[in-house]
Amino acid sequence: MIGRIEDMLRLYRPFIHDNDYVFSTERIEALTATLDEDERRLFGFDIETLDWRSYWLDVHVPGLEKWSLPLLRNERIPDDPAMLPARATRRSGVLERDARPTQDDMAMGGAAE
Repeated sequence: MIGRIEDMLRLYRPFIHDNDYVFSTERIEALTATLDEDERRLFGFDIETLDWRSYWLDVHVPGLEKWSLPLLRNERIPDDPAMLPARATRRSGVLERDARPTQDDMAMGGAAE
């Protein structure tokens, strides 16, 4: 655990040492206000209720451990299914990602259903 904390401190030191950052939520609030009802259900959230501790511990740090830190150690990262070719479909007026493999995906060695 101490080694993990030291790795994180080393990683973030250039961004946090001797800096007094001020974070503002004005832009995310303005962008959220432009979403229609369907988009708000899909993408919207109330920045005021965001649990930052949970976000950092349960989302950000695990993401760094999976996708960034291995690269810093010259290790291979897992394949990201979100980066696989996929079709986009339009349902209910909202563009959605359809992750089912296409025939082209299958020909290129993509996963079978």
